[in-house]
Amino acid sequence: MRSINLYLKELSQVELLEPAEESLLWQRYKEEQDGPSRIRLIESYQPLVFKLMMRLGAQDDQLMDLIQEGTVGLIEAVEAFNPKRGVHFSTYAKHRIRGRMLNYLAAKNQNVSTLDEYRHQLEDLETKSGQEIMEECELTNRVAQALSRLPSRERAVVRAVYLQEEQPQKVAQNMQISASYLYKLQKRAVRRLRGMLSSFIAEVKIG
Repeated sequence: MRSINLYLKELSQVELLEPAEESLLWQRYKEEQDGPSRIRLIESYQPLVFKLMMRLGAQDDQLMDLIQEGTVGLIEAVEAFNPKRGVHFSTYAKHRIRGRMLNYLAAKNQNVSTLDEYRHQLEDLETKSGQEIMEECELTNRVAQALSRLPSRERAVVRAVYLQEEQPQKVAQNMQISASYLYKLQKRAVRRLRGMLSSFIAEVKIG
């Protein structure tokens, strides 16, 4: 546990960025390729890695590996992020960070692979087009409308897993269904949502 304790000590010393300072760092990094600005951005968002890692309920011996994987996802997000799109970086980054961690757990624990596969099912909505426009009011309204049209059980699964970020195993237990049936509900819900939103997302990509 020495490594995680050292990490937590370093984490406690991270200074969060003020909006104006962060905006200036993004400008310097993206327009001038300023290395120190890139490092400062990565460091300031390290608490997000820890927060997402703790939600996964991993075993103690996996914590540092998950932090390392999440940090790789964070670095990838910093390098790929376009601040001119008007999306908060934390919204954009959390999917890459969490995806890296889930891939690691999927390799270690086959039970997690179901969640990982479901994450890839929603990749177009979350990691690509979804992250770029999720905070746009029009899409938010359309997502709400699409959710309301889902069958009740599928709607409950989507809300619990994605809006409330509950663990799928816990959701299945609360709904008194098996994990495999939960996955079937997820898969059907994703297919319906993507179908209902596909035309609008295509318009946004073209625009």
